[in-house]
Amino acid sequence: MYEMVGYEWLIYGGAAAMAVAGGLFALRLVLYLVKKSRIEREMDEEYGQPQLYNRKGG
Repeated sequence: MYEMVGYEWLIYGGAAAMAVAGGLFALRLVLYLVKKSRIEREMDEEYGQPQLYNRKGG
C-alpha cells in the first residue's frame, strides 16, 4: 500500500486547517450579518432613523 511521508502530512494537514478556518469564517460571517440586522432593526424601533434628519442646517 501507499504510505505518506512527513511532508505530505504537512501539506494535507495545512489544507485541512485552511478548510476548517474557511468554514469557521463563513459561519461567523453569517452570524455577524444576522446579529447586525437584528440590532439595526431594534435601534430603528427605539430611536427611529436619525440619519434621515439633517441637523446641521443649511
